[in-house]
Amino acid sequence: MTVLMAFMVLAVAAEFSLRSLFGLGSPSLAVADPDVGYYFAANQSLRRFGNTIAYNEYHMRSEPLKANPSYRILMVGDSVTNGGALTDQKDTIPEILEQKLNERMGSEGEVLSASAGNWGLENECQYLRKFGTFNASLIILQVDRNDLYEAKAGSDVVGTEDFPAVNPPAAISEFLGRYVFHRVFQEAPKESGAGVYQSRVLANIDCVRGIASLAKEKNVTLMVLFVPGREEIGGGRNPEENRLFLLLEENNVSYVDLLDTKYGLQKNEFRDQWHPSVQGNQRIAQALYDTLLASKNV
Repeated sequence: MTVLMAFMVLAVAAEFSLRSLFGLGSPSLAVADPDVGYYFAANQSLRRFGNTIAYNEYHMRSEPLKANPSYRILMVGDSVTNGGALTDQKDTIPEILEQKLNERMGSEGEVLSASAGNWGLENECQYLRKFGTFNASLIILQVDRNDLYEAKAGSDVVGTEDFPAVNPPAAISEFLGRYVFHRVFQEAPKESGAGVYQSRVLANIDCVRGIASLAKEKNVTLMVLFVPGREEIGGGRNPEENRLFLLLEENNVSYVDLLDTKYGLQKNEFRDQWHPSVQGNQRIAQALYDTLLASKNV
């Protein structure tokens, strides 16, 4: 009986600690969508690992849309734009850019974040087709090297450990299921053949072309933000990336290529291979800010 009581006390203490210190037990919930694939559930707000996470009525990691903003920029991307649970809302690229622009202009505009982890370019294109451009004057499409090779992320991920659709029964169960067993027994992704990769590149380039056409149709300026991975810093473009930039130039789409050393992005400004740290996000937001001011796009 004493052992059982001790176990129960430890379990309660662990549950309380995991919830209060790390926010486990209340993850960001995902919703399946037949067109987009998935996005995070609307109107949810939580804290994870000490970070604030909030999604508005349009599944964006942003505050609810302002009624009459002085400007509106729509940023579309994957986990680099979103930031994930390891990045506080105020430290995401869109939020930092918004703060810089509002301070400069002395007004209340907004930079919206239509984003989700593992989204590919087709997911992003379908989101824009489904929800529109929200009367934005500028769309910033964030692209990284992986985006050129990835297939569309399907709705089948919803309900998995990484994209739960409902809250777990307990913080302890989430800790064990998502951060212990799932990581230990996670299967390595299967490699695809060169032909599959090339077909994906063509499809993803076509997605960018479709987004450019949609922006033109809606009379919205499009800008592409290319974010390299950590190990790509200091290197050059590969043939697939050259194909992307050729498309942009042919369609008069402006871009910020962070492979360019003038932006100063460093390897130590990443928290892992693909995701910039808070310092990296600040560097990227500054690059966008300087480009926008120079081009007078806001």
